[in-house]
Amino acid sequence: SRVYIFLVGILTALITISVFHWALDNRPSPGNYTAMTMFLSTLIAARLFNSLNCRSTTLSIFRLGFFSNRWLLYGAASAIALTLMIIYVPTLNAPFMTAPLSWKDLLLTFAAGSIVWITVEIAKLVSRVFEKPHVPTLH
Repeated sequence: SRVYIFLVGILTALITISVFHWALDNRPSPGNYTAMTMFLSTLIAARLFNSLNCRSTTLSIFRLGFFSNRWLLYGAASAIALTLMIIYVPTLNAPFMTAPLSWKDLLLTFAAGSIVWITVEIAKLVSRVFEKPHVPTLH
C-alpha cells in the first residue's frame, strides 16, 4: 500500500541519515568517503531486508521461510557481492566514491539496515494479534 511504502521510506531515510551523521562524527576521512560508504551500505542493506518483508503483507518471513524464494536469494546475494566489490576493490573506490570499511563498520551498516525488517515484522505481528477473526455468514 502507499502508506507502507511511505512509512518504510521514511524509516529507511532516518536510519541511513543517522548512520551517515554518526560516521561523519566518528569516522572522519578525506572527502567523507567513509561516511558516504556507510550511508550507501546501510541503504542497500535496508532495501534488501525490506525485500524479505515484501513477500507478504501479513505473514512473517519465519512462516514463509527464508529460503523458499530462490530468485530473491540470488538477487540479494548478487547485490551483496556487488556492494562488497565497490567497497573493497581499490579500482572501484574512486568511480563510486567509496572507501573500504572495517568489519565493525560493515556490521554496523548491516545491523542498522535490519531495523527496517525488524520494524515491519513487529508491525505484521501486531496486526495479526489485533485482526478480527473472519466469521462466515449465511445469506
